[in-house]
Amino acid sequence: MQIMKMNKYLLPVAVFFLVSASAQETQRIDELNESVGTSTNSLKTSAANQQTINTIDKQTKVLEFDYKDTYKEYENLKLYKRL
Repeated sequence: MQIMKMNKYLLPVAVFFLVSASAQETQRIDELNESVGTSTNSLKTSAANQQTINTIDKQTKVLEFDYKDTYKEYENLKLYKRL
């Protein structure tokens, strides 16, 4: 009879702990998914920013080349004018 009483209370307690553990595991999974989502968004933003930087870098190099080319032409014209 004593075992029956213990089993009567043991089952609800065990179920409670299982449900509680399951809820905690679900919360951890949700936190992990949120963290992964944040990391993914950060990586996407970083990739977009890097693409912008690369585009600006290419434009800067073209402008630098044009400037140097124009400056050389200017210097050559100054020399030509002196002659």
